[in-house]
Amino acid sequence: MSDCEKKNGVVCAARERCSQVIGTYDCVCAEGFDTVFEGEKRKCVDACTCGENGKCLEKGGCECNSGYTENGDGECVGKLTTNVIPSVKKHEICHQGKCKCKRGYHKSKTGHCIRKAFASKMRSLTETV
Repeated sequence: MSDCEKKNGVVCAARERCSQVIGTYDCVCAEGFDTVFEGEKRKCVDACTCGENGKCLEKGGCECNSGYTENGDGECVGKLTTNVIPSVKKHEICHQGKCKCKRGYHKSKTGHCIRKAFASKMRSLTETV
């Protein structure tokens, strides 16, 4: 019987699992958790992909460095600024492969960014015809 079995698997902290090592056992982070060290202390935190621009929080998610924001996919990315890569489409800005219409514009059915006031005029014209 292994040391892990002798203790009914309750030898490790939450988020850890017992791993049998020759003559003893070791506690390792369970699947879905990453090992982080705070000084000498080891913790198991939710696996995340904050990247170099942030740190993983124990309860999940990221704490992004100043100037960065979490993108919804668990990654810290640079905030949108006015000096982003210009799009090939007029009135659109793109950042890290995601594009959106500039303020005052919205995406039409054809995928182009058109002025909101113009879009409402076009809608009223088609409704009266």
